[in-house]
Amino acid sequence: MKKILIVFVVTLLALPSVARRRRPSSSSNPRGGAAPNSNSVGNSSSFDCSGVGLSNPKLIIKFRSNGVSRSRLTGRTEIRSTVLSLISSVVEENSGLSLDSFVKLEADESTNYREKSRFGLNRYFSARLRSNEALVSNLDCSAMSKLVSALSRVSAVESVDLDRLVSLNEPIQSQDELYDSQWGHHSEYGIDAERAWQQATGKGVVVAVIDSGVYYSNRDLSYSMWVNPGVVTDTNNDGDVDIRDVDLNLDGVVSKQEYDSFAGPVFGKDFVNNDNNPIADQIHQQVFDHGTHVAGIIAAQANNDIGIAGAAPDAKIMAVKILDDTTGTGSLFAAAEGVIWAVDQGAQVLNNSWGYISGSVPSYLYDAFEYAKSKGVISLGAAGNNNVRAVLAQPAAFPSVISVAAHDE
Repeated sequence: MKKILIVFVVTLLALPSVARRRRPSSSSNPRGGAAPNSNSVGNSSSFDCSGVGLSNPKLIIKFRSNGVSRSRLTGRTEIRSTVLSLISSVVEENSGLSLDSFVKLEADESTNYREKSRFGLNRYFSARLRSNEALVSNLDCSAMSKLVSALSRVSAVESVDLDRLVSLNEPIQSQDELYDSQWGHHSEYGIDAERAWQQATGKGVVVAVIDSGVYYSNRDLSYSMWVNPGVVTDTNNDGDVDIRDVDLNLDGVVSKQEYDSFAGPVFGKDFVNNDNNPIADQIHQQVFDHGTHVAGIIAAQANNDIGIAGAAPDAKIMAVKILDDTTGTGSLFAAAEGVIWAVDQGAQVLNNSWGYISGSVPSYLYDAFEYAKSKGVISLGAAGNNNVRAVLAQPAAFPSVISVAAHDE
């Protein structure tokens, strides 16, 4: 049933117009504010610590418009100095700690600035806590609750939360190498892919696989990767920018060395290691190669006599790495950054086969998906493999995300 979850997701590639007509939930917030029932809007006397990284805690603060200003010199939104001083004082008074430097949510303000401002994406900042000169490695829930409550009372603060952990619903290992073994494609139990391919094969669709990275040197995936036209030029002078401009040896496989010869995010971006290479580092050890598995199910090359066939074999994969492929976990704040980046790069579909189970909705992740929806991007979220209520599966339960589940009948 694990395979049904993801295979069903990609069948929507052939029906984009239907997906876009999905009516938003009445709980959606068109102004892009924090999600209903969000614990990040510090008006609650208790703080939900579920999913919070108790080790290496990181504050996530969304400032009100009067708490920030846009620099005329850099064009970037910055925290007003008076507000920064006030926040620092509140942290010290309520925890005895100090703040490390604030880091802005990675949202390129030179692209779609008006839309990002509408959802307040330019007003999210994160910061680690310090004790003397060392970063704080642990903070218990009661201390977190007290700090969040105090900061939420600052007039320039719209919401405050701490970064939360996200994980794969379950690590999945690919075992099928032949098309005949891909029962999910066939009509008896699956999606009847061959009949769908008569109508659409995903050509012209860019799918962002927001996951644990993609091992793009796999011969069945290299030529299925999206190529960033802002980084790669027409090196082979054939009049087009495509994978052949990256595969410098023209051997059908893009190596890490070939990739790294370009200065920029060629196939995607890594928000775990903060670099431009979203390769799945641990693929040879078979550790959490989830993103590669998902990418293959979506768009592995068809009719090339090797490996498997993707459900949308002519779609292109944009790799956005938000999960550490040695642990299968990652940061929700990084996930929000990945969503925003993928939308700005032109992804039309966001595949999110990950999540966390909680009644708490971090506003920074909610707003990122609202931004994607405002740009006409289809977001898909896995409801999980844990037999829990889908309404608790985040981000699948967001009104801007199509929730995908599986059953055993």
